[in-house]
Amino acid sequence: MSEKMFSDEQLEQLRSFPEISADELIRYFTPTAADAAFVSPGGRGPVDRLGMLVQLCTLLGREST
Repeated sequence: MSEKMFSDEQLEQLRSFPEISADELIRYFTPTAADAAFVSPGGRGPVDRLGMLVQLCTLLGREST
């Protein structure tokens, strides 16, 4: 018999982004020059670069400079 590790509410929180304001959205999801330089080389297409930038901004969770 298996037990649930997380409640349904906790699973929903883990699978979604928290509520954030427009200012926070701009602050945390605007890539830095270093972020843009990191994804530029390697023959990646625009869709791949955008995906990488979103992942970087999401995982790093820091303000752009």
